[in-house]
Amino acid sequence: MFLEFKLPIRIYLIANEKECFNNISINFNYKNYNCFLKLISVEDIVENSEKEKISYIRNYHDISIIIEDNSKSTIENFVKEQSMEQILNLINLISNRCLLVFRNYGTLIKVKEFSLKLDMADKEQFKSFFMMLDVKMSKNNTEYEKILKYWGFEDDFAKEFASTLMTVGFFNVYDKESLNYDKWLEIKNALENNFEITEDRIFFINSIEHIRNDNIRLAVIEAVISLEIIVTKYLKSYLKFKNIPNDRIGNLINPHIGIYSMVSVLLDLSVEKEIMKVIEIDKVLKLINLRNDIIHNNKQIPKEYSEQKEIINQIQISHILCKLLASFCNKRINIKALLKNTQTSYDIENIQVRCLPDNPNIVLSVYLKEYSNELIKKINFSIISSLKDFRRFEKLYNEKEYLYISYRFNKKVMAKFSNGKLVFLNQ
Repeated sequence: MFLEFKLPIRIYLIANEKECFNNISINFNYKNYNCFLKLISVEDIVENSEKEKISYIRNYHDISIIIEDNSKSTIENFVKEQSMEQILNLINLISNRCLLVFRNYGTLIKVKEFSLKLDMADKEQFKSFFMMLDVKMSKNNTEYEKILKYWGFEDDFAKEFASTLMTVGFFNVYDKESLNYDKWLEIKNALENNFEITEDRIFFINSIEHIRNDNIRLAVIEAVISLEIIVTKYLKSYLKFKNIPNDRIGNLINPHIGIYSMVSVLLDLSVEKEIMKVIEIDKVLKLINLRNDIIHNNKQIPKEYSEQKEIINQIQISHILCKLLASFCNKRINIKALLKNTQTSYDIENIQVRCLPDNPNIVLSVYLKEYSNELIKKINFSIISSLKDFRRFEKLYNEKEYLYISYRFNKKVMAKFSNGKLVFLNQ
């Protein structure tokens, strides 16, 4: 059995190619339910040719979600028993997973979780929720029928109209948000691979929301909380990679050290100079000091526009540092950790790792102390086998699409691996 419902979320999707609008559905699994999400629109795609760069926009007025029954026929039993509460709780569960991903991976700050506060004795309230969400059911996923009608309730147009007004209390239905196609792909990736929504990401998005709402004070607080979580995670991963015992890591990275010391000293010792040059660390440190003044001395945000602009700039730089540490530096540490045994076992001089934030490609340069085709074959097999565990961090990773290796000996490239094939260049 299948349940279908709609969330009245207003989005206008922006893409550089018209064909992108053919990819507006997502299949995902959550809590053992297969789900199918699709953006709904009745409007045409509009071409926008501002600034000599053509882009395309389409307005979407609903998110349609279909839930397929699980192996225990839970939905079918709920429907047979007319268990309104359980069905609405299931819809609420799946909805909030989607809404949280849209907010935190798509940076749609107006999209938030909702809670259906149900009064067990008020059946009319239950019916209103079913109308508001336009809940339908199907036995074969082809012909859908309104669930209230299936249960034998008569149509009530007055109540149906009233239920549309309820949506204002649960969704920002009149607050349309823009969504770039790249962000849509991040949403799709997160749902399909059941990515966790971490605390640092939640605080990060909250700080963006506070900036847009002109609440700079809260933006500062939540931006530094996000930074503190990410820096702590990164430094612990780095020290673990360097074989520092856990008890010594705990002694070094703890609340008594403070985020200021971690950023001002420990990052310089653990992150390459080329990367640190990208970040204006002094501005990040100013933001940390401002947060401390706000928390401990009740400091107020200055009213002058120029000073507020400078604080927002500090927050933005902090966001860049967070992104670099979370999606780039941590990624490189994880890859190097997975390749450590290979490097030791085959006495490899060095394995240089190159990767980019929000890019699945892994580029390795393997510097050999000695050379033979047979040795390279063994090393190549070992690297591929070791990196299979990288799917714990990026579930879409596979070596045929995203892994590139060059094998170097005496300053010459002797072999390359790409598209799943190892090719020798000395033949």
